[in-house]
Amino acid sequence: MIKPFNLVESLRSVPAEEQATLAALLDSMHITRFLRFPLPTRETISQVIEEAAKHFRSVSGEERVRFLRNEIARRLDAPADVSDEGLTAMLLQSVASKYGIVSDLPPLTVCREILLKGVTELIKQYLQAYANADEIKRREMDAQLQQGLRSLSPEMLQQLRDMAGAEHLTAESVRKVMQTFIAGGGTLLFVNSLGFSAYIALSVLIHTVFTTVLGITLPFGVYTAASSVLSVLTGPVGWLALASLVVSWSAFKGRQLNQQLLSMALLTALLRWWQDAKESGEDVQNVMLPQPVETLPAQIQQQTTQLQQLQSQHNEASNQVQMIRQQVEALRTKVQEEKRRTRDIIDKSEEHRDRASHMQLALQSAKDSVIRLRQAAVSEGQENETLRLQLAAAEQRLQQLEVEYQTALQLAEEMEQKAIQAQEQFQKMQAETNEQINQLLRQQSEMEMKVQELATMLDEVRAKRKTDFAKRFERLMPNLQFHEKALDWFAKQTNEQLLLAAEKILLDIHYSAYPAGGWKRIHGTRCEETRFAGDYRIYFEVSGSYKTILTIGHKNTQTQDILWLRQRYRA
Repeated sequence: MIKPFNLVESLRSVPAEEQATLAALLDSMHITRFLRFPLPTRETISQVIEEAAKHFRSVSGEERVRFLRNEIARRLDAPADVSDEGLTAMLLQSVASKYGIVSDLPPLTVCREILLKGVTELIKQYLQAYANADEIKRREMDAQLQQGLRSLSPEMLQQLRDMAGAEHLTAESVRKVMQTFIAGGGTLLFVNSLGFSAYIALSVLIHTVFTTVLGITLPFGVYTAASSVLSVLTGPVGWLALASLVVSWSAFKGRQLNQQLLSMALLTALLRWWQDAKESGEDVQNVMLPQPVETLPAQIQQQTTQLQQLQSQHNEASNQVQMIRQQVEALRTKVQEEKRRTRDIIDKSEEHRDRASHMQLALQSAKDSVIRLRQAAVSEGQENETLRLQLAAAEQRLQQLEVEYQTALQLAEEMEQKAIQAQEQFQKMQAETNEQINQLLRQQSEMEMKVQELATMLDEVRAKRKTDFAKRFERLMPNLQFHEKALDWFAKQTNEQLLLAAEKILLDIHYSAYPAGGWKRIHGTRCEETRFAGDYRIYFEVSGSYKTILTIGHKNTQTQDILWLRQRYRA
C-alpha cells in the first residue's frame, strides 16, 4: 500500500511540543514585528518565541493544527476555501521552487526531494560549525555524537555502519561519511546508493548535536543559552531552525524569511509522514522517482578504474603475445627462405658438376677419335687427303673441348665451394635462429600466463561489479528484474557517461515514465526496445507490474540481439 502525503494529516501526528514550537515560530517570525527601534536582540527574539510557545502548548492539538494550516495558507496567499490537498500541492510547489526542484515530477518524488534537500542543508551547517569550533567545542560535539550513536536503533546503526564501511562507529568515521556525502556530488547519489533509512539515521544524529551542544557555537548561541524554549526543540523544527532560520539576520528579510518558515513547516510534516509510513508498513520510497545521478558511487568508480587498468594491461599483454608469435613466424619463414636459397645453390653446384662430367666424357671421346684418326693416317700415309682433313678437324674439336672442360670444371669447383659455404652459413643461421625462437617461445609462455592471470582478475572484478550493480538496481528500481546478460553489460562497461545514461532510461522504465525515444515492440517477440545515448538499445519484457531487462546492445549488435530475443522470447 502506498501512503500519500497530506500536509494537515501529517501535522496532526507531529508531537505536541514540536507543533507548539512550529506554531510559535510561524506566529512570531514576521518582519513587521521586528522592524522597530531599538532593533531586537537575540534575547528579545527568544522571549517572544518562548511566550508564543507557552500559549500554543496550552491549547488543544486540533486548535494548534488549525492555526498551522491557516498560517501556512496565509503565507502562501492561498484562497480562503483551499482544500487540504490543494494546500499540500501549493506548499510542495513553493518549497520545490526554493530548492530548485522540477515541479512536474510526481508529487511523492517532490516530497522526497524536498526532504533530502532540507537535511542536506543541515549536514552542511553541521560540518561548517565543526570546522569553525575550537578544540573544546569539538570534543563536546564528538561526545554528543557518540551519545547519539548509543541511542540509535540496531537497524539505524547497521545502516550507518554500511555508510561508513566500518564495523565500529566513531564520531570521526560518521563525520567522514558526511564529508564524503557533501563532496560526492549530492544527496541522491548517496541516498540511492545506501538507502533512505540510512540518511534519516544520519539526520537524527546531527539533530542530537544541534539541540544540545552546537547552539553554543553558532551566532544563535545567546538565544540557546537564555531560552527555556529549547527544552522542546527535540524534533525537526528545532534543529532546522538552528540550522537555517535564525543563524543570521539575512533570514529576516521578508520573502526569504517566509520561504524559510514554509520550508521548515513542510520538512517537519514530511519527516513525520515518512516515519509514520515506515512504522505502519506503508510504502513511500519505492514509488518515488530519484533524479538521475551525475556520478556513480565511489565503489563502482573504483571498480571502473581498476577494470580499465586491467583491460589495458590485458590488451597490452595480449598484443605482446601476438607480436611474439609474429616474430617467431617471421624467423621460421626466414629459416625456410634461407634453406631454399641454400638448396638452390647446392642444386646449381650439382648442375655444374654434372656438366663438367659430361664435358669430360665428351673430351675423352674426342681424344679417342683423334687417336684413331692418327693411327689411320699413319697407316694410309700422306696421300689420303680426306683422312688428313678429318684428323685436323678432330684435333681442333679436341682443343675446343679441352678449353670448355677446364671452364666447366672451374665453375663446378667454384659452385661447390659456394654450396659448402652456403650450407655452413645456413647451419649457423639455423642454430642462431632456433635459439632466438626458443627465447621468444619462453617469453610467449610467460606472457600467456600473464594474460591468463589478468583474465582471471578481470573476471573477478566483473563478477564483483555485477553483484554491486545488481544490489544497486535492487535498491533503486525494486520493480525491475535483470537478466544475467543485461547485468553482464553493466559489469563490462567502463564508459561512466554511458552507464549513467543507461540508468536514466532504466529509471524511466521502472516508473513507466514514457521515454522521449519511445518504446518499440520487437516483431515476433514479447519484448520492447528503447534507445539511449544515440545508437544503444535496452531490450526488456513487461509482465504485470514487473519488467525484466533482458539485454543491452548497440546498433552494430542489433541483428544478433534480436535473434537472441526471438529464440528465447517468441510471441
